[in-house]
Amino acid sequence: MCLARTVPRPPRSPGAPRSAIAPFAAAGCRRIFNERAGTSFNHLHVPTDVVLLVVVGRLRYKLSLRDLAEMFLARGFVFTHERV
Repeated sequence: MCLARTVPRPPRSPGAPRSAIAPFAAAGCRRIFNERAGTSFNHLHVPTDVVLLVVVGRLRYKLSLRDLAEMFLARGFVFTHERV
């Protein structure tokens, strides 16, 4: 893997969703990476910070899955308790 020098791609379009992860192209091999490359969060469809807030809410504050879904609905993230 040639991650020594990465060149950021142009900024995303104004209509892109908030959850869009900015991709980067490696200068040597021209492979495309993102900020989640090599982590277990790589294939998620929601932002990493939302995932971590759900986990903290579930473990630290002992909230139910339905309570977490309702809490994030008030913040503008729409998902059901099954998806959590």
